[in-house]
Amino acid sequence: MIARLLSVTVLIALAACEPPPRPLAPGPEARKLVDTATLAYADCITEGAETAPLDRSPGLVIGDVFRNCAPARQVLAASIEKFHAIGHPKLTPEQLKIVGEASIQQLEPQIRNDAIAVYVGRALPNRESK
Repeated sequence: MIARLLSVTVLIALAACEPPPRPLAPGPEARKLVDTATLAYADCITEGAETAPLDRSPGLVIGDVFRNCAPARQVLAASIEKFHAIGHPKLTPEQLKIVGEASIQQLEPQIRNDAIAVYVGRALPNRESK
């Protein structure tokens, strides 16, 4: 009887304890880093288009802006590689670099078009003053 009472008491005490906290999954954190790096890269390009002098061809200016934002692009590539390594641990570093580069190349046409629109928009006369 006492043994049964002790075992029930132990079970109740264990049930009252919370399980140990689970470690954070690396995927969501890595995804946040990719999102942050993507925004930083796009913002770098946009800010460059907003501040570039209006004395040259938009294509040349935006090309310079992209070159100036190369460090942000490298951060984005590294974060994409880390993210894909979590889900695909058997990929080699070379394969991860290819995935990172391909992912960025999917983004760049839209970023480039937006930057050109910002740059050209600055050069147009203000239509509100009419």
